[in-house]
Amino acid sequence: MFLFFLSYFLLYGGVHVYFVWKAHRAFPGALGIIIPASLSLFMLLAPMGVRAFSGRLPFFLAQSFTFLTYAWFAWIFWFLCMGILLDLWNLFAWGLARTPWVTGSLALSPRVLFGIVIAAIALASMWGVIEARSVRLREKVIETDKLPSGVEIRIAQISDVHLSLILRKGQLSRILKRVNEARPDLLISTGDLIDLGLDQLEKEAALLAEIRPPLGKIAIMGNHEFYVGIDKSIEFHEAAGFPPLLRASGVAIGDYLYVAGVDDPGHGGSHASAADEDAALPPAGSERYVIFLKHRPVVLKKSLPRFDLQLSGHVHGGQIFPFGCLVGLFFDYGVGWHSLGERAEMYVTTGSGTWGPPFRVLAPPEVVLVRIVGAGIREQ
Repeated sequence: MFLFFLSYFLLYGGVHVYFVWKAHRAFPGALGIIIPASLSLFMLLAPMGVRAFSGRLPFFLAQSFTFLTYAWFAWIFWFLCMGILLDLWNLFAWGLARTPWVTGSLALSPRVLFGIVIAAIALASMWGVIEARSVRLREKVIETDKLPSGVEIRIAQISDVHLSLILRKGQLSRILKRVNEARPDLLISTGDLIDLGLDQLEKEAALLAEIRPPLGKIAIMGNHEFYVGIDKSIEFHEAAGFPPLLRASGVAIGDYLYVAGVDDPGHGGSHASAADEDAALPPAGSERYVIFLKHRPVVLKKSLPRFDLQLSGHVHGGQIFPFGCLVGLFFDYGVGWHSLGERAEMYVTTGSGTWGPPFRVLAPPEVVLVRIVGAGIREQ
C-alpha cells in the first residue's frame, strides 16, 4: 500500500506540477500560481474523497463530485500529452529560428500554448461523451464441427459496464438495446459489471433482470467486483437475474456448450491461477464447444487445448486516446480477435461502459455477438 501511494503522488502529483508550471507561465503573478496550485491539490486528493465520502453525501453532490474527479483524470492526462507535444513544437521552432532560412519565430507564447491545450481538451471531452454513448454491436461468426450442421447458437458478451454513481440507467439502456438487437441465446458478462456507488442501483438491476435469453445468463468476477465487495457484488448480480457467478467452475449449457469461468485476481496478481483454470476447464478433447470466461486478456499455454473460445475484457481499448497506446506494455493481447493455436480463439472487447473518466476517444463501447454455427452454415 505504501508503494501504491508513493507511486500515485510521484506520478499523478508530477503531472499536476507540470500543469501549475504551465498555468503560471501563461498567467504570471500571484493568482497565476495560487489558483492552479489550489485546484491541483484538491484534485490530487479528490479520488480518496470519492471513496471516503460518496456514500455520506446527498446523491446529486456525490454524483457531481465523482464526475468531476474522474473527468479530471482525462483532462490532466490530455493536458500533459498535448502540452509536451506543443513544447516539442516550440523546441523545433527555436531550432528553425537559428537557421538562415527562417526569419522570425514560429514558437507559441505560453498563453497561446495554454489556450490551445484547454480548447483541445474541451473538444476531446465533447467528442468523448458522444463516443461513450454510441454503443455498437460487433458480430463474429465462428464455424465449428462441434455443432451439427444447421445449428446456430448466438452469444452476446457485455463487459466492463461499471455501473456506478456516474454510469447508470441511461447508458445501461443503450447497452441493453444492442443486446436485444443481437437476439442472444445466452448473455455473458465478463466482469466489472458494477463499480463503487451501489446504494441506488435498483432500477439498473431491474433492467438487467428483464433480459431473459433462452439459455440464460452467466457472469464472472472482474477486479472491480472485488473492490466493491464480494457480498455486494453477488447480491447485485442475483438481483439482475444472473445466477451465482462462475468462480473457478464450469457448467454445461444446452446440448452443445460448456462455459467455464475464473475470478479475476482482484487485489493482486496479473491473472487467475493455473489451479483455478484446471478446476474450471474440462479435460482436453471435450465434445462440447468450450467457452472460457476470463476478465483479463491473459492466456496460459497449458490451458489452450481445453477451450475453444476465450472471452475477455478489462483493457477498454485504452478508453481515451492516446492511453490505448500504453495498453500493449501490460498485456500481450489487445482489443480484437486472436488465434491462439490449438484451434482456440480469443476475443478481447473494448467493453460496454466507462471506468473513471466518463469519456471514450477512439475506443467505442460495444456489445459483442458471437454466432457459433455448425459446419456448413455460412454468414448470410
